Amino acid sequence: MVGKSKRTGVEVARAKALYARRSQLKLTSFEVTQKAIFRRIAEFLLWAREKYPYQVITFEEITQVVHGTPRLPQAGTPLVKSTKNAIPTANKLLLEEHGVSLIPLLGVGTRCEVNALDMAKHTLPASAARLSTARSRFRSLVRLLPSRAELREQALALGVGEEQFAEDLEVIEWAKNVCEKYVKAETKLALPTETLALPPAPCLKTVKKLP
Repeated sequence: MVGKSKRTGVEVARAKALYARRSQLKLTSFEVTQKAIFRRIAEFLLWAREKYPYQVITFEEITQVVHGTPRLPQAGTPLVKSTKNAIPTANKLLLEEHGVSLIPLLGVGTRCEVNALDMAKHTLPASAARLSTARSRFRSLVRLLPSRAELREQALALGVGEEQFAEDLEVIEWAKNVCEKYVKAETKLALPTETLALPPAPCLKTVKKLP
């Protein structure tokens, strides 16, 4: 006789989020006033933040509320997937208009941060981890930029003419200029303002017609 398979960590977390204080939660009492789905999500999660602070709302529950389905939809259905896809846009809206970020529970659901302590414990460490990963990848890409001599060698091997080589070199030098500014500023909390006003890349100065 084959035994029952054990539930995964995500399934256990989803179950806990679904049933914790479930008898006290009345999520469907929320009234939708927005048309766009991402705005509905943002509005609903702000409401849940006030009514049930720190309570993770599952993707299925969010879907039921913002779409007005009579029953809780199954995980993994197209409607739930479309709701999950709209959450990053809702998060951006919440941050820009309300100064609040979402704190996700991977594979289960999400909630709004409640206060500064909540942000310090969850949002900032997660953002720092993403920044560290992005910086590491950025530095790896910078090291891949060829030197002038290497670019010349590549051009000769490919039979690139002098005019095309000059254009390619201009783009490479522009990219290096941008990268150097970012690398110098990576230990600071904010990038210097001049990096935000760099001239357009040489390759974008003119629009070339394709043959």
